[in-house]
Amino acid sequence: MSLDKLSKLKDQVETILRMKVADQRQSLEAELTKLSRLSTSRLRSKGPGVRGPVAPKYRNPENPSET
Repeated sequence: MSLDKLSKLKDQVETILRMKVADQRQSLEAELTKLSRLSTSRLRSKGPGVRGPVAPKYRNPENPSET
């Protein structure tokens, strides 16, 4: 292949890759938007998975105030 044809092919490949990256980014951003709406609604409703404080599991025998 000549240098000119290779250069044109490279430009075509870069253009196609840019378009595919843009499409993928757009779809991922849409999914993130859906997930962020879902996670904020869960936090507000205090549904499953949201728990209160947990008691300490381990204590220092020499100093019980250290957990």
